[in-house]
Amino acid sequence: MAGVVLFFVVHGMAENKGLIPISEIGFFLLKSFGFLLLFFMLLKWRKWPLYPATIVLSFGLFFYLFFGAIQDALKSTFLASLSKYSVLLPLFVVLIFVGFRTLKNHSKAATRLNRFLNTLLTVFILVDLVSLAVVNNNAALPLVTPHAKLKSQSSVKPNIYLLVMDEYAGEKSLQQNLHFNNQAFLSKLTEKGFYIASNASSNYASTPISMASFFEMSYNNWLDLKRPIKAEDYSICAKKMSESSSMKWLSDLGYETINLSIFDFTGKPSLYQSSFQNKGYN
Repeated sequence: MAGVVLFFVVHGMAENKGLIPISEIGFFLLKSFGFLLLFFMLLKWRKWPLYPATIVLSFGLFFYLFFGAIQDALKSTFLASLSKYSVLLPLFVVLIFVGFRTLKNHSKAATRLNRFLNTLLTVFILVDLVSLAVVNNNAALPLVTPHAKLKSQSSVKPNIYLLVMDEYAGEKSLQQNLHFNNQAFLSKLTEKGFYIASNASSNYASTPISMASFFEMSYNNWLDLKRPIKAEDYSICAKKMSESSSMKWLSDLGYETINLSIFDFTGKPSLYQSSFQNKGYN
C-alpha cells in the first residue's frame, strides 16, 4: 500500500518538475501514511487476512489516486463506454469484492501476487527517480537578456497594471462569431489609460506557455511545436516566469510587484494555492 502512495508522489514529481512544493508533498504523505496506519490497526482488530486485504486496498488506492488517468486511458480505446461513472464505479466495487474473496481463499496466490506488485512498484519508482535526477537541458537554458540593466530616469514612475483576459475573445472575434459589440468595455479601459492591442493574437494555444514568452519578451525557441504539450513544458514555463527578465528589469527600476495571478514570481508567490493532487496549470 505504501508503495502505491510513494509511486503516486514520485510519478507526480517526475511529471510536474518544479510545480509541486515540498511542503505539499510532505503534507500529502503525512495524511496518506496516517490513513494506512489506521487501516492496519483495523486489520489487526478485525483479524482480516494480511495479503488479500492489503492487495485489495492497494488496488483501491491506485484507483482513487489515478482515477483521472484511468478514465482518460479508457476514453482513448475501444473501452470508452467503461469510462462513464455509472459503469466504472460499480465495476470497480464488484472487482474489489470478487478479488478479496478470491485471494482470501488462495493464500499462496495472494503471497505471490503481493511480492510481484511490490517488485513492480519498486521498478516504477526507480524509473521515475532516474527521470527526476536527469537534468533537462531546456530547463537549464539561460534567461534571455537582450538589453542592459535599465536605470531609472525619474524618481516618479507610473503604476503598471497588467490585465490578462484569459480565454476572452478579442473584439473582432466577438463581433464576427458571436455578433457581440464589446466596444463599451474596451472604451472604459481606454478612458482609464489602458493600452489595448488591436487585432491581438497569440503564438501559443496554452496560457502558461504564452505568458512565459510574454514575460521573457522572446519566443519559446526551446518548445517543439510539432508535438503535444507535456507537463515538463509547464515546469519550464513556471521557471521562466518566476525568473523572467521583465520582472527583474522592473525590480531594477524600483517597482514593487503585487501578484494576483496563478503564477509564481521570485519573491512574489501566487496567492492561489492548490493541493498536491490537483497542482498544475491549464
